[in-house]
Amino acid sequence: MCLYALDRARSGGVVERLEEGLAAIGVQALRPDGERFDPARHEAGGAIPTEDPALDGIVAETEVTGFADHDRLLRAPIVTVYAKKNL
Repeated sequence: MCLYALDRARSGGVVERLEEGLAAIGVQALRPDGERFDPARHEAGGAIPTEDPALDGIVAETEVTGFADHDRLLRAPIVTVYAKKNL
């Protein structure tokens, strides 16, 4: 129910308070920006072409925040990933 409320919250302050409350019971928000894409932990929602080989496969941004209860994934974050541009 809390994740449902978070998804619909319009206020950054409300989102922050809900996330703080969840963190207090061990549920962490997952925003893997800058991490290597891992299909076991992330869901790809889109791609951004890049010519930089160092960025290929790196999460560019989190579209939908994911959540984990300690080590148990509750919802995978939906992310946009840098992908090598084909010439």
